[in-house]
Order: sequence, then structure tokens, then C-alpha cells
Amino acid sequence: MIKTILMVLFLLGWSFKPAQAIDLSKINHSNNYRKSGVRFSHSIAKTGREYHLIVALRFQRYSGLDKIENFQLLSQEKFNSSKHTEIPLDGMKKRRLVPGEEFEMRFETEQIHNYLVVAFEYATRQYYFDIPINENLAFPLADFLCVQPDTNRMHNDFSPGEKISLIDQDTSQQTVFIFQYDKHAFDNSVPPMVLTLPDSTQVPLDIKKRVLKSDSIILDSLDRLSFIQKNEQSSVGQMCFASSGTYPKLTLIEEVIVPLVYISTSEEYQKVMTAEDKKEAFENFWLKIIPSKKTAANTIKEYYQRIEEANSLFTSYKEGWKTDQGMIYTIYGPPDVVDKEEQKEIWKYSVYQGEITFTFAKHKNLFTQYHYVLERDKSYSGIWFSEVKKWRKGIL
Repeated sequence: MIKTILMVLFLLGWSFKPAQAIDLSKINHSNNYRKSGVRFSHSIAKTGREYHLIVALRFQRYSGLDKIENFQLLSQEKFNSSKHTEIPLDGMKKRRLVPGEEFEMRFETEQIHNYLVVAFEYATRQYYFDIPINENLAFPLADFLCVQPDTNRMHNDFSPGEKISLIDQDTSQQTVFIFQYDKHAFDNSVPPMVLTLPDSTQVPLDIKKRVLKSDSIILDSLDRLSFIQKNEQSSVGQMCFASSGTYPKLTLIEEVIVPLVYISTSEEYQKVMTAEDKKEAFENFWLKIIPSKKTAANTIKEYYQRIEEANSLFTSYKEGWKTDQGMIYTIYGPPDVVDKEEQKEIWKYSVYQGEITFTFAKHKNLFTQYHYVLERDKSYSGIWFSEVKKWRKGIL
């Protein structure tokens, strides 16, 4: 009888499958970095056992039918777990964004689980993004989120002068500490063959402290990174900063000239940075290394598209192009293969006389759970200068 029932269900198209585990270490995550791919950002808080998660998925719509499909939120014990739990999304709120979609949910999960996995499909591509929780956190989660109340924007999507609400914040006038850091104090990366890095501990930070009793704040400056805490003696808080309305695209000449550091000599760079007329110095730099105006224009366009993409992908406590991953992305482009381990991310490029591999190790950082640092080696010297030379000749 049972065999008969199973046969009938099979003929009707039913199937019985055990829940397939997601071993994140066996997935090629390069979709996450493709130029035409989905851009993932999130903000998460935890109160008691309840998580509050907002996920923004930004993508270019080519028709009104373009949308995220098969969205799932999973919970699992390990990065390469043999099983996972699918979190019910009955109460999930979904919003349509101009460049994508947003999902907001509250849920609980098992205490032994150390990863959330956001899984979905877009344009026939499968995406997986991991979010550390519990034992895999660099520091505990805050119990509030920072969002713009009218639009639910978060992180670096804020504009100067906007009112930012602290969602889940106790409205009984609890004291909030706001530490504001000068964003320009955070240096850009240096080439991958440089082993001795600048000692950032010797750089004095211009920190402004504000104390107020409120469930909202005003971000009053483009140049300040705000770290918001309830307890200034802890490492728990939320980071946010205001950016110009065009970010991740750079438009001000004072911003545009700074990324030249990756493809210029120190003398060329200082000449542009100290010039009285920076726009003229910028143009002269490019026309000196690429005499053809057409080729120079195409190269400038491509270079700053890479900068924009790096900002979109890697911005955290500093602009994305300044990070180690942002630097490699700017010079080499999206990786062909991305392997992930619990504490590492490995990028592979297969177009440079075989294969080039860059390994980024996860380091603890006060502002973000995702601070990846490049494992440097002198052997990168040749492939670095070779690629920089292409940029300087306009060979795209």
C-alpha cells in the first residue's frame, strides 16, 4: 500500500528529499563580486534571543519583472555544516527599492548555531551570503539598529542632516554615547608586496564625543564616522556615517584624485595632491601617461567604475576602494573564483600566465565583523607592476 502511494506521488511530480546542507566552503562565491551582480548589505541586532535583521539587495532592473527569487534565511552551526535550519519568514516585511529589494525580519534560532545564511536567486544566478552570530562574532551584537525611518536606509546610505532612528532602542531616555572619528584618518591600502605597513597606532585620531538621551540622532558631517554605543566601556555598538548623494560614485575633484595613489608614482601623486588647480593637475596626469585623449578618457571611465564598484562592495568604516579587497578589485577586477573558509577568503584570477591567488584573512575590528586583511608577499611585485603598467598605457 505504501509503495503504491509513493508511486502515485512520484508520477504526480512529487519528490522526497532530505534538506540539503549548505557547505559554504565548497561554493564559488564569485557571483557576489560580479560587475552585474547583486550588492548585499545588512544590519543586525539582538535583544535577548530575538534577532532583528534588515537585508538590502541592490541590483539593476532591466524590466519590471526583474526580482529576487527563492529568498531563504538559514541557520547553521558551522561554516561547513552538514545540516541547517530554515527560518520561517511568515512575518517578514518586504520593500521594493529603486535599485533592488529589501527584507526585514525578526526571529530566533538555536543557540548552538553560529551562522546565518541568506540564500536567493537573481537572473539565474545563485547567491549565498553568510552572517556570523554567537560564537563566531568578533564582538557581541548591539541591541538596536540605525536606520533612516522614512526609507529604512542604513549604514553608509545616510545623508548629512538626516534624522537617524535607533530602532529597538529603549525610548525611556537612555543615554547614548556617540564617538565621531575623522574618516580621512583611515588610510588607503598599500600594494600587496609591501610587507611593512604604516603603524596606524601612531596616527592621532580626531575623536569627538557626544552624549545624549534620545532614540534618534542627526548625522551632521560627511567627514565623520559615528560609532554609537549604550555602554562606552564595551566594544558593542553600531557604526554609521553620512555620504554624498552620489556615493559610491566619486564626483568631487578632492575625492577623485585620491585613488590615483594605486597607479601613480609618489612624485606624480604629490604633484596632483598639492596642486592649486587639482582638476587641471588630474587631467595633466592622465594625458602625460596616456597621450591619446580618447584612450585616456576610456581608461579614466573604466578606472573610476572600478572605484565605484569597490565602494559598493567593500565600504565599512572607510571607503571601499581604500580596503585591501577594494585595492585588489580596483587593479585586477572581479575575481574568477572566490573560495571562502571560516576565517579566510581566497580570490583566484586565471588570466595571468596561469593562476594568481590573493588570500584575505578576517581580523578583529571595532567597527565591522567583516574586516579582511590581505596576506602580503614580495612575490606579488611583478604581477602588480605589470597590471599597473597596463592602466598607465590604457590597455583595458
